Amino acid sequence: MYSRVDENYKSDNSNTLDIIQKYININGSKGIWVLDRGYDSKILMNYLYANNCRFIIRQRHNRKITHSGSEILIKDLCSIIFEYFSNNVLIFFIALLIYVQEINILVKIL
Repeated sequence: MYSRVDENYKSDNSNTLDIIQKYININGSKGIWVLDRGYDSKILMNYLYANNCRFIIRQRHNRKITHSGSEILIKDLCSIIFEYFSNNVLIFFIALLIYVQEINILVKIL
């Protein structure tokens, strides 16, 4: 835990990355990081990706990603994917898993 009033406080990102690095030093990249939308930042996602960590981060409603060469709100892209696969739930979830892997690759590029 940390406090913004502590004299050693740097930033939320810095403190979060320090905690993640301590975990990585002890356990390597084992496990899956599950984080709420307060951790939806390129800095954090790139850090996790660079350290070969698997992660799931709940996205903010205004998160944009690059898809097929253009920017799109992630909620709009999910709606398109859901509509396309709505007749077959199993195919939808397989497509969603593939899509999540592609997002991890996109995050590294961003």
